[in-house]
Amino acid sequence: MPYMLIWESPNTMRCHFSGDVDAAGLNKATNDFYNDERSEHVTKVLWDFSAMKHFEVENDHVTEIAFTDYVASGYLKPMKAAFITTDPQFSELAKHYIAEMEQLESSWTNRLFTSIEDARIWIASP
Repeated sequence: MPYMLIWESPNTMRCHFSGDVDAAGLNKATNDFYNDERSEHVTKVLWDFSAMKHFEVENDHVTEIAFTDYVASGYLKPMKAAFITTDPQFSELAKHYIAEMEQLESSWTNRLFTSIEDARIWIASP
């Protein structure tokens, strides 16, 4: 699963996924983000799955990722995270993640989008 962390500005990171996406790859991308010292300044994240071809991710994996992110939200700045995908099944996983984060009462705000343009408008808004 190829992915790239793209530091668009000191407070904005975009993770662009392409090809096949699996739970291990999602964990690696997330850990690479958290382990980069620049993540301390990030308040806007674009998780861009628009070039994803196939995925092997289950609800249980998404629940684990949400809990990891909830813990991170305790020490990182408040963040807006946009998930970009046009895949209906992957959209359901993103909705599951968003619901998990809301249930945990995370300080992060998460939204799902079908276009990166709409996601950029949202993360730029106050």
